[in-house]
Amino acid sequence: MRTLLLIVVTTSLTACHSTLAPPAQRLAGTWSSTFNGAVVELIAEDDTSGVYISEQTDSTYTGRFSATPTEITITNDAEGPCPELAGRYQYAIMTGVVQFTLQHDECDSRHRRMDDAWVRIFAPDPATDDE
Repeated sequence: MRTLLLIVVTTSLTACHSTLAPPAQRLAGTWSSTFNGAVVELIAEDDTSGVYISEQTDSTYTGRFSATPTEITITNDAEGPCPELAGRYQYAIMTGVVQFTLQHDECDSRHRRMDDAWVRIFAPDPATDDE
């Protein structure tokens, strides 16, 4: 009986994992910081990378991201803070909230903004995506 239960649980976990969207698609959408209300739109270009637009109260800047199922690397464009300097974070998405955990980032201002939870305020509908 234990063996059967183990097989059922393992199969269920594998089935759930295989139905997850690719990393960039899971992160795609508009997120709001619980720290300062900043808004970031992540736009997936393929399964593992994309661009973002960050709107702070006093500025707007863009950058690029790449993602694995558990980690995201963020690089600001020349107009943003710490231009061309990449930051690496582990992430977990749970019921419309993403939490980032610092792995390596020499950009202090980005690290401070990433430290708190981000709430999804809009998610693209893959069924209406033109690509």
